[in-house]
Amino acid sequence: MLTIDEVIASCEKSAERYHKAFLRNKAHGGEFYQREAESDRICEEHEHQLVAWLRELKERRKAPEIVTCRECKRYKPMSSDWGNCYVHGNPPELHRTCYSCDYCSWAERRTE
Repeated sequence: MLTIDEVIASCEKSAERYHKAFLRNKAHGGEFYQREAESDRICEEHEHQLVAWLRELKERRKAPEIVTCRECKRYKPMSSDWGNCYVHGNPPELHRTCYSCDYCSWAERRTE
């Protein structure tokens, strides 16, 4: 099975081949070669579109880093199982009790 990077590279090579075929056919002249050139141009555009979609898919597949409260620098442990989160509080100077294994969408990894 191919990786997404291998498929992207394959589509880019295919687009390059279509472009070269387009230039060859365009240079020959004549009605038949002009139709072939137009077909090659369309195929090249399709390959470029596939590359763009595959790159977008690759970006969207990047999973966001999941950080538990225990790993968040805004978490203050109170025991081995729970602690206080200083992001969830309202107003911010207050805190909320949460379990150390909870996931936080505001989490920032500890750097120490």
